[in-house]
Parts: sequence; C-alpha cells; structure tokens
Amino acid sequence: MDDLSRVTEKFEFEDIDVLCEKKFSLLTSKISGYEPVIDFDSLDSKQSWRGANNSTFPLSFFNSKKFNFDRRYEPRREWLPFRALLYANIDSEINYLKFDYIGQVSVKLDNRYTGFGLPDSYLDKTSFILELPNNIESIKVDYRFNKVPPILWDSTLQVGYPEDPYAKLVIFGSTNGNDWSLLKNKTGPTLIFAYYLFIFNCLGLFVFTLYKKLRHISLSHFYHASFLLFLFLLHRNIDLLRELPVIGVIDISTLFLLFIAIIYFILLRKNLNNYSLLIFCYLINLLLVDYPWAKLDSYIRPGGSDSLTYESQARLIMLGDRLRGGEDIFFYSPGYRYVLNILHVFFGEKWMVAWYSL
Repeated sequence: MDDLSRVTEKFEFEDIDVLCEKKFSLLTSKISGYEPVIDFDSLDSKQSWRGANNSTFPLSFFNSKKFNFDRRYEPRREWLPFRALLYANIDSEINYLKFDYIGQVSVKLDNRYTGFGLPDSYLDKTSFILELPNNIESIKVDYRFNKVPPILWDSTLQVGYPEDPYAKLVIFGSTNGNDWSLLKNKTGPTLIFAYYLFIFNCLGLFVFTLYKKLRHISLSHFYHASFLLFLFLLHRNIDLLRELPVIGVIDISTLFLLFIAIIYFILLRKNLNNYSLLIFCYLINLLLVDYPWAKLDSYIRPGGSDSLTYESQARLIMLGDRLRGGEDIFFYSPGYRYVLNILHVFFGEKWMVAWYSL
C-alpha cells in the first residue's frame, strides 16, 4: 500500500484509488499477489542504498506520477514509505515464528482483535521470536517501512547514499524453537491437485513433442541445445564467470564469451535457427551486462523522466483507464503505453524484463 507516502504538489497527475496495489498479472484479484514464503530482503547488502531497486519487495506501484519527485530535498523515490498486509495459513505443527526485519511489524493471530507489536527497528536488522498459542491456524502481519525523517533526494549524493539499511521482512517457522525454515503458506488440496495436474500436462506435452521429433534430430540440433544449456548454466553460476581476471583494459570473461559466440557461429553457420539464435543472443547479452546491473533491476523510474510517465500511463490502463491511456489528448507517443502494459502483463513488473522483451 502507498498510503504512507506523500504525493507531489508540483506536478499534475491522475490516479485510480484501489484498496490494495495491483499487479499487471493479477488484474481480477482483490489482493496484490501470492507469495509461497515471506522472504523480502535486499538483493545485495553492498547496494542497500539503492532502496527499492535493490529489494525483493514488489513496489512497482511507485511508478506513478503522483510520486513524481525530482527536486533536491524532495523524498527520494527509491526510499518512499510503504505498508504491506500479509496473510498466511500455517501448519498446526508450527509452534514458533521468527521475524527478521527492518521497519515496523505487528502480528495478529487468527484475526483476533489484539495482536503483538514488535519493537521498531530501522538502523539494524532485528530478530524476534514469537511462541504461538495452541491451535493457531493463521496469522496477519502488518508491516510498515516509514523512516523518520524521510530519505531525501540530493543530486550531490547519489552513490552510497543513504547508508541506512533498506526494508526487510523474513518470517521463519519452527516446531521446537531451534530448527528454523522459511514459513510456508499452508496449501489446500485443490491447489496441490491443480499444481500436479499442470506439471503432468507440461511433461506429457514435452514427451509427445520429443517423440515426434526424435526421427528428425540432427547434429546441428545437438549443437544448438549444448550451447544454450552451457550459457544457461553460466548464467546460473555467473559469480564464477566474474572471478576471471581483468588484465589492463582486457576483460577475460568478455573475451571468453566472444570466443563462445565465434565457435557457435562457425559450427552452425549453415544451420542457424531463428529461435535458437534469439535465445543464444539473449543469454549472451545477459552474461555481458556489467555488475551491478546484471543483478539489480532499476525498475523504479527516476522522477521527471519520460519513462516514469509511460510507466504511470501503463498502470492507469491496467487499473481500468483502458483505451483512454491516462490522458484525453495524447502529448506522448500514444502506442508505447499500450505496448508497455502488454509486456508487463506477460513478462512481469520489472523494467529490465520489459526492456529485454522489446
């Protein structure tokens, strides 16, 4: 929820009020989303100053022009305050909950009127263990990140500012208070059946397609699959690739990837497949992106930018503005807002996903 954050007073904006902020992929849901575990943290502790752009909290709703702050000493957009209400059905065997958090947390058990308020923590990570009464079936967590005084935008302090840790909420469960694991939302039998039915259908379709293609597999198919699998494994172990040395201005990891690309094109120059080539170039591109951009996604767009305007218009379309697209008379490129909306629906909230999709 964005009700803790102030809105701009220097720019005009349009907004559609909703009880819970919406995701592009969950238009018909009354809630913002579903999470199998509560594990919201900074992706890289060294980049904590980037705020929401370094966090697993889903905060794309800040890409609205009502939060268009771009003046010195106005609120910094990546550090705007927010509130999250989280609900979970818990297993009857869970007797203890542990909260690792930065911010403000309160907990209610089985929708009771009273709950537990945990100590506020903004300067350091805090852990709090809660012993549950018997027969507790659900919890409601009210999380707030609202630093006082707020973090302000300053054009002279961009890298490494602020030094404070950003929002965090990770919930663990335990049966004995000693062995901890991430608390999982209790899954009903209908959802479990639907999940396994989906997996079975996917595997069946894959096996059927493979059976039909077995008679037509050539050496080039094997080369395509091998190169793509190798690049995928490199991407999953990208930290090992970055350990290769840099000699002067020569980056050995970049040369290694270029060597792979040359071998790929030499071996398959007569049998290039459009789909395989597209995936190959996509994976090579991901591996060539420098740190920290390969790990972080700067999807909270800067204030005063056209990109924030388009993101805001795409969100208005998603929230019900439809063909109007956020304005009666188009002052910006009319088509891009609709393209961006569709990309977010199919590929997710983050900016980098939409960019690579384009």
